Amino acid sequence: MGKRSKAGRTSLDALLDRIELPVASPALLQETRMAATEAMANRQIDEAVDVVLTPTEAAALLRVDERTLRDNLADLPAFEFAGHIRFSRRALEEWIRQRTADFGEQMARQQPLRVIAG
Repeated sequence: MGKRSKAGRTSLDALLDRIELPVASPALLQETRMAATEAMANRQIDEAVDVVLTPTEAAALLRVDERTLRDNLADLPAFEFAGHIRFSRRALEEWIRQRTADFGEQMARQQPLRVIAG
């Protein structure tokens, strides 16, 4: 959550105070603060928990069909549990970041194409 200032108010409080409502309703403002605080807490929990994906879910994350995923399984960060192939979402996302960086470096090393006007 946001840092508290000396007055005990968070940056969220300050932001919500600046929102202009058609009718200044303390109840509505309190409800909005509570909803925003809950949403921020849920987001922090979601980011803290690693999710285990099935091959179908991993294929969807990579935007390929499941057969392509299975054909390239040796290249992916996967593990087997109780006879089922699974993927750590964090490991897959890191794999994507690394592959993206490697691809960018590879493209930077290649000579640019020359365009010859004819």
